[in-house]
Amino acid sequence: MSITTMIVVIVALVVFSDLVGRRRRGRKRSREDERRDEGYEEMTRELKQLRERVETLERIVTDDRYGLNREFENLDQDARRSG
Repeated sequence: MSITTMIVVIVALVVFSDLVGRRRRGRKRSREDERRDEGYEEMTRELKQLRERVETLERIVTDDRYGLNREFENLDQDARRSG
């Protein structure tokens, strides 16, 4: 085998191994992207649920039927008188 043939074979092996490595990394990244997308969707759903719960709690707290607004005002006035 001549020196030129050996150089060509070595270069071909390096290029081939680089292509194989890039392909594997590409597959790995796509799996990570899928997992990241799933996590993002889950967090989005959870955030939406939490917002709905906070809105419900805000309605309850500010509703006059429950009288919490008056109780908070009374506590605030008591605190001002005491302190």
